Amino acid sequence: MKFISNIALKTSQELAQEKSVFPSWKKSKFYNQFKLRNCSLLAISPSGARSIFADVSPAIEPNFALGFVRKVMGDTEILQINKVLETVLKEYDIYNENTLRKIIQENSLENIELPEEVKHVFVTMKNIKPKWHIKIQATMQKYIDNAISKTVNFKKDASLEDIRKVFIMAFQAGCKGVTVYRDGSLQENIIKIN
Repeated sequence: MKFISNIALKTSQELAQEKSVFPSWKKSKFYNQFKLRNCSLLAISPSGARSIFADVSPAIEPNFALGFVRKVMGDTEILQINKVLETVLKEYDIYNENTLRKIIQENSLENIELPEEVKHVFVTMKNIKPKWHIKIQATMQKYIDNAISKTVNFKKDASLEDIRKVFIMAFQAGCKGVTVYRDGSLQENIIKIN
């Protein structure tokens, strides 16, 4: 993110030389520091659903799941699995329907017979404790001048105190905002955390 931030800053400075500064530059924190074309440069927008549709990484969010069951034409099920994980499962010769269903059901590799180094690579939001979600966001926030879309996922048994601690931690870490989701907080969950 530091690299991306530096390139965005440099490019905005070059554009300011070419096209002038943004209209409120004299009222901004950048006045008497450097000229910028843009009043803000970077944000991390929501990417969860889009990343699933595009079959790509969900930005700074951990993978929600490593696989999904899609129902088409009535009851026909199509098992979809993370493409990189699929390659690894084939390398270990355990790519089969039973393994895929177990991964999808558990939303984790914790109980799948794989080397630990593989399990450490393919983590899901289920494997990450709330404080680490905040640490990830705070690390990125150092280089993002706008807000970051990042969700701290809680299990159904999370207390108000657990959630309060995360909000305080986010504030103390310099995050510009924080979003939490507790499994079971809606009458009908779109997403389920096992």
